[in-house]
Amino acid sequence: MKPTVVFFCVCLITAGKTATVEESTAEDENKIEKVFNGKTTKWWDVLPPDNTSEKIGDGVLVYAHIIYDGNYSAIIKQRDKRQSEGDSDLNKEMEKYFEKLFEQVEQYFTNQSINVNFTIRAVSEMKNLSAFIGKWFDERETLKKVKAYGKSLGESNNTIFYFYTWTTYPFAAPILATGWSHSTLDVETSGTFCSAETSAAVMRHHHGSLNYWATVKSTAVIFGSKHFASFSPEDRRNMNKTFLRCPVEVGKEPTDIPDIPSC
Repeated sequence: MKPTVVFFCVCLITAGKTATVEESTAEDENKIEKVFNGKTTKWWDVLPPDNTSEKIGDGVLVYAHIIYDGNYSAIIKQRDKRQSEGDSDLNKEMEKYFEKLFEQVEQYFTNQSINVNFTIRAVSEMKNLSAFIGKWFDERETLKKVKAYGKSLGESNNTIFYFYTWTTYPFAAPILATGWSHSTLDVETSGTFCSAETSAAVMRHHHGSLNYWATVKSTAVIFGSKHFASFSPEDRRNMNKTFLRCPVEVGKEPTDIPDIPSC
């Protein structure tokens, strides 16, 4: 396994509207709360594998382009007291960490009978994509910048750009909209996978936690599912429609796929 290109066999989900979704449903939140109810209960004890649904996503290749900002990498630098921001070992550590994180994401979706081949194309630090409103991290503006960056690369339409950050304060949108804070950890495009629009997600994630729920949720929404803790028949139908429009080239680099138009 090469350091910057990691292969997995993972599972994801599908498509509907091309809007931005910021919060999970109450149904999903209740199930997740059972998992993190002050105990170390494993997710599969609450959400058993779905071995009865028809398998979908066979032969579909998903490319993950992972980006993290300076706030995210600062966690490691502070912990290890690194002095050099150019430490090449830092990115290697990030690559190994995201391998482990996405292995858990893979296992979750695989257990839901969604068999998508998942490949990490790149892991890199970028400090010019994060946006702020005062002290608050502006997830919506950051998402716009991540999408614009993704579009500029001309990657195939089965690429998802995952942006990871860590901030002391929660994301800005819930505060500005309601005046109070709640645990919004992600914002992402909806139903954009294998479409003419760039697929992207921005997540507040603490490095080292291996908490994969925000990544699972963002991926699910990008594929158009309305849920992520469990998938309804409608969710699975929508996912399958999305997968049918994707290039099927297992284990190969995509070729002759047009550049992604503007988001």
